[in-house]
Amino acid sequence: AEACLPLVAASASRLFKNGQAVMLNADVLPGPGRRDRCSPVPADAFFNHALAHCPGAPLSLGWSVFAPACGLGYREVDCSAMAAAYQLYLDRIGVPAGGVVFAASLRLAAKSSGPLLRLLGEVPQSQLLLWTGRGEPPVPSWTVRKLTAAFEEAGLSERVGFDCQVADSVAEAFKAEFKCRLGGALNCMGWM
Repeated sequence: AEACLPLVAASASRLFKNGQAVMLNADVLPGPGRRDRCSPVPADAFFNHALAHCPGAPLSLGWSVFAPACGLGYREVDCSAMAAAYQLYLDRIGVPAGGVVFAASLRLAAKSSGPLLRLLGEVPQSQLLLWTGRGEPPVPSWTVRKLTAAFEEAGLSERVGFDCQVADSVAEAFKAEFKCRLGGALNCMGWM
């Protein structure tokens, strides 16, 4: 953030004139599978740099996670901490905010979507992006359908987007899920 934000700020007016926007992205809090570690980009440091160089820029805020983590997915405490961190940013900004997208692992959201539903309800006009990570196996199409239905039922589907690899076949889906569950099991045993 320290090195790139001054460059982004220097280009901001040119980008704006071209109808472009830059979204500032960072995993600012520890999440599932990484709760025992510090986030690589702590929220306070990220917000300080954003305010110093690009106040009001749209933000994409996520959790540092291990997608095949065993146990539950996102918890209320994860989402409450994210809402509180974003509110502290809003309290400091002094200019209209450019909006926020919360970035969450699709696999972990599928384990427990309730806290993410409540996060969208708590933070007006926020959005949610569900993703699969680089190198992560594709998700089964039924997982995407299940999550889509949950957000539709809550009346929030227009605020949710997907950036994920989806398995092309049932066989590919089962193979991918086996890999993830094996990785999760090894993680739970302390081998990863």
